[in-house]
Amino acid sequence: MKMIYRPIFLMFFFFFKCVHLEVTFIAERLPIQGNRPDPGSPWPMPKYWNKDAKVKTFIPGNIRLTQNRECDVTQEAFNRFVHRLQKVGGLESSTDDSTCFVQTEVSLQELKVVINDQLCPEYPQLGDSEKYELNITDTITIKASQVWGAVWGLETLGQLTYMVDGKWFVNQTFISDEPRFSHRGLHLDTARHFYSVDIIKLNLDVMAMHKLNVFHWHIVDAQSFPYSSRRYPELAQKGAYSPGHIYSQSDVQDIINFARLRGIRVLPEFDTPGHAQSWGKSHPELLTTCYDGDTPERSVYGKHSEKEIMDPTKNSTFDFLRNFFDEIKDVFKDNFLHMGMDEVHYMCWESSPIIQEFLKDHGIPAGQYSGLETYYSNRLLDIIRPMNKRVVIWEDPVNHGAQIRNDTLIQVWKKKDSPPGTDTWAVHLQDAVRRGFQVIFSSCWYLNYISYGQDWKDYYTCDPYHINATQQELSQILGGEVCLWSEYIDETNLLSLVWPRASSVAERLWSVQSLNDTDDATFRLDQHRCRMLRHGIPAKPILPGYCRDDYNTDNTLLKTCRTASVRASQETSTTTKNPNRASQETSTTTKNPNAGSQMTSKLFATMIVYSVLRFHFI
Repeated sequence: MKMIYRPIFLMFFFFFKCVHLEVTFIAERLPIQGNRPDPGSPWPMPKYWNKDAKVKTFIPGNIRLTQNRECDVTQEAFNRFVHRLQKVGGLESSTDDSTCFVQTEVSLQELKVVINDQLCPEYPQLGDSEKYELNITDTITIKASQVWGAVWGLETLGQLTYMVDGKWFVNQTFISDEPRFSHRGLHLDTARHFYSVDIIKLNLDVMAMHKLNVFHWHIVDAQSFPYSSRRYPELAQKGAYSPGHIYSQSDVQDIINFARLRGIRVLPEFDTPGHAQSWGKSHPELLTTCYDGDTPERSVYGKHSEKEIMDPTKNSTFDFLRNFFDEIKDVFKDNFLHMGMDEVHYMCWESSPIIQEFLKDHGIPAGQYSGLETYYSNRLLDIIRPMNKRVVIWEDPVNHGAQIRNDTLIQVWKKKDSPPGTDTWAVHLQDAVRRGFQVIFSSCWYLNYISYGQDWKDYYTCDPYHINATQQELSQILGGEVCLWSEYIDETNLLSLVWPRASSVAERLWSVQSLNDTDDATFRLDQHRCRMLRHGIPAKPILPGYCRDDYNTDNTLLKTCRTASVRASQETSTTTKNPNRASQETSTTTKNPNAGSQMTSKLFATMIVYSVLRFHFI
């Protein structure tokens, strides 16, 4: 009988080898590794966190806020903290939730916020202090240099709390925390699909929960121009999908102010010279006329359309852009403007005899379109610099050899094929920092790519410091962004695609580099995902299992809350002495860590039953 196995093995071996078979496990072999977190474990993990077994109780609506500096930012952050806990407790519409608790149990009644800065800043900016200390003893104290640190301290405080039998608990705690990187962003494309102001605000709320502090708003692209310009209203009137798919000036200010109260910068991107067809809906003179042989304005399938790419041969193109960005610098409050400049395909320029003549007149060698890209890029950047804005661009002009000034911030996004045959982002990141640029990193964190299972681990383990670089070059990495392009994404699937996958990037950008154990992170992220569900965010699952009342489909919590005061006098001592009872219930699987070993002899059968075979034929 043993002789039968050899040909079967060889058959499977050559079959797997020839068709490049890939096995993806759907169900993991138990037990899942990693330490189970205590209730109230924060995400992202603070830099220093010390807690003990002493437990404090509190009533969210009865906590008093005292500030040494009055500021609407901290007041609003405190209001969000209270509102979220009341909502989880089933008391969203109540201003007095004291009926849920026995007053004699309450040990926390005051939250002190101490800000060193004398000012209540208008808007967050790159380089602002985000450091804070959180101390929970007989009172809750948050200390910060600027209000943004206090905002993050309040976000952390909300995550430290947990409910047991209708009562809120938090462990006695000391946290000293600050971000690893100062730029921690989320990029959203609102041109391929339009997102309502409400869904953008909801996403900003979740960003704040993760201490992500930059909303990179890729507001227009080739497909649509939804920004309503004061100076050129026709851009949106003719370039948007419809009148209902436009961001008015009041919409834009609403989003900027909403983000400010959450410590989030709004970084606008208006991408040129490529991705510019929507500009041409109202101003076709801005675009280069493409040729099919000697025939102008004729598309060639697979190469170019009738008109595309900003026309760099006309002074009027730059006059228009100067006027447009003179408006943008005042509308958007951030110190940076993102000018795009990615994916400039040269085929339209190559087809144009007007472009060929322009190259000759300006001493640019024939066929050297990177020289034309350099000309366009630097001329536009020279327009922006007197506006007291720093410029961000995608890495493409640098890849093409364009001579860009080093005060430009480069966003590295490519992952492969440059140089040909490589499949790594390190080449691109190393090249940018070695040329002296400050950079934002995004290569590993494109969430619109289709993937399945625990793909968050790939995002979590990707670290921009994993390159061959000096300490000086590493210091030029200001942070990173998770990116979402919207060709196949709209409001129906936005939040579930972003969260909790973006959560892993948020921790990578905030927490210390040594925090990289995906086994331990798994259960803490799963707890955090349940936290998001309780706040109404449809974050997709990362493990089999469930969250208590995953989608708030019943009123169990509310009924528990209303009856808590009746039972509490009988349960006070046991509840207070054992506040972590819920964690004991959720971690019972750890009592028999070797339970899964009984399945070892059935591993091959498990592979067949619980796998998806994907065949990539040669």
